[in-house]
Amino acid sequence: MKRIHLLLFSLFLSLTAIAQVTIVEEESRYGIYNSHKKRWEVDPAYLEIREIGIYDGRQYFAACSAKDRKWGIIRSDNYKRWHLPPNFEDVKCSTNFDLFSAIPILCIREKSGWGIIELGSGKFWYIRESLYKSIQPDPTERKIYCQHWDTNKQDEVLTDHDLKKSYDYVLSKVSQQQGTPAKDPKSSSKTHSRRGENPIVKPTCKILSPTPGSTYSTNTIRLRYTTNLRPNNYIVSFYINGPKVEPISIGTEKGVKLEQGTEVELPMPQNIGEEAWIVVRIEDLNGTHADPQTINVKYVGEKKKPALRIFAVGISEYPAADLQNLNYAAKDAQDFVQAVSQSDLQMYSSTHSVVILNHDATTSKIKDSLTEFCNDVNQDDVVMLFFSGHGYNENDDQYFVTYDVSAAEKSYNGLAFSFIRKRMLDMVNKHCHVIVFMDACHSGAMAGTKDAETKGIIWAMPGVIGYYSSTSAEKSAELENLENGVFTHALLEAINGKIANENGEITAQTLGNYLQASVREQTKGRQTPIVENKLGEYVLLHTNKKK
Repeated sequence: MKRIHLLLFSLFLSLTAIAQVTIVEEESRYGIYNSHKKRWEVDPAYLEIREIGIYDGRQYFAACSAKDRKWGIIRSDNYKRWHLPPNFEDVKCSTNFDLFSAIPILCIREKSGWGIIELGSGKFWYIRESLYKSIQPDPTERKIYCQHWDTNKQDEVLTDHDLKKSYDYVLSKVSQQQGTPAKDPKSSSKTHSRRGENPIVKPTCKILSPTPGSTYSTNTIRLRYTTNLRPNNYIVSFYINGPKVEPISIGTEKGVKLEQGTEVELPMPQNIGEEAWIVVRIEDLNGTHADPQTINVKYVGEKKKPALRIFAVGISEYPAADLQNLNYAAKDAQDFVQAVSQSDLQMYSSTHSVVILNHDATTSKIKDSLTEFCNDVNQDDVVMLFFSGHGYNENDDQYFVTYDVSAAEKSYNGLAFSFIRKRMLDMVNKHCHVIVFMDACHSGAMAGTKDAETKGIIWAMPGVIGYYSSTSAEKSAELENLENGVFTHALLEAINGKIANENGEITAQTLGNYLQASVREQTKGRQTPIVENKLGEYVLLHTNKKK
């Protein structure tokens, strides 16, 4: 009994210590502060820190390294070293492990896509390999929704039971395979057979060329692979930096059969000095997978210019009697597109724009047009989204008020901020840079909107730069002498060259600083723009106009 009391007391002390640490921001960097000991457990040196949860008396955090913008895991029993080193592109944290049968899991994104790992062992054990386009945990329903890159494949819904089964399998592998990553039981195949039957062969795959670390200088690359399956007895898929790609037609669907292996030609990104990750995945006709094979290659040719794609919505006219018309919102959208189009677009290969104004800007029209716009963008495109109109805040949910709703229907028929964020995420998953401008009341909530499905917060995402005219609690103003919204007026000044550097460049960070200072000055401190920017001094536009 005395031993039990000591164990309980020890657990109490451990949980008390955990409760006294908090994530604190200091000068745009994040750390973990112990209020009881009055010291930093983790120095404020990280771009972001997210709390994952408590498991086995230890608290887990995900931290984004300022050095290479990669995510790793820190655990409370040793804050001074990585529990898992920063190798992940992104993470999604569940706030409580017991929502999933007390399983210490984490959704992580790697070059090849999203996957699920377990955290307890401190090693790299997969619950699901990183081959999904997206993963969305839903603790309320005790499910995880997994979307495949291949649209012909049915999306998976992992239940609590599925996760527990996979996790138990992983634990058994941990005890059997010292240092060898466990594989998902669904991807394992039997190698025994009944007497008189042919054995079931586990598929294999190997990339013969190019070798890891190779370079390329054109928009395609020839890849040679081999498998132990016969040509018509397997399905092969190729992924570049996450998304699935279709080989350029040479020979057969699977490529040209050579004396050693099969060769295919793949379309490749053209970003100078950046690595591209190629994943080859093979499965037999029964759905049994070979272990995915991954290589990294680097582009050393001429830089390909991205396309600039603009999507702008402005609503000044609201037919509902309970909604006040605005003076300049539609003009804001038109002026924005015109200013961008008239700037020096030397850094872009082409420009495409979609503009929706007033009576055309119904909820269904905006949703359909934005979804189509999202489907049309290509890898590495730069996307600018602009919204000007009424914003609405109800029960911590935010909406852009469209032409066809009344004040009483805003939350029923309005355009939810979370819908816009999801389309933004789709474009980020295509490796696009997304810049969003919103001149509407409460627009700052876009920087931390609630997801309607999970009721969780979607914070600023990598690949997105956001400029929002006011905080989530503030209204956004129009001024007659400016003939625009205050925020849009400052934005137009910046695009027209007022903040350009000596090279004529308009950068993301400089723009954010100017918008905040100018709007606060014009409104005498009543309106403060919100900026989300994880790309720093990213060049948005060039201008030949003098300040």
